[in-house]
Amino acid sequence: MSSKYIADVEYDYLFKILIIGDSGVG
Repeated sequence: MSSKYIADVEYDYLFKILIIGDSGVG
């Protein structure tokens, strides 16, 4: 039912990790 929401949140989480990792913050 809320698989789309979960996938969206997971994708956003991975995207933030990529940006933070690329920035070198954290």
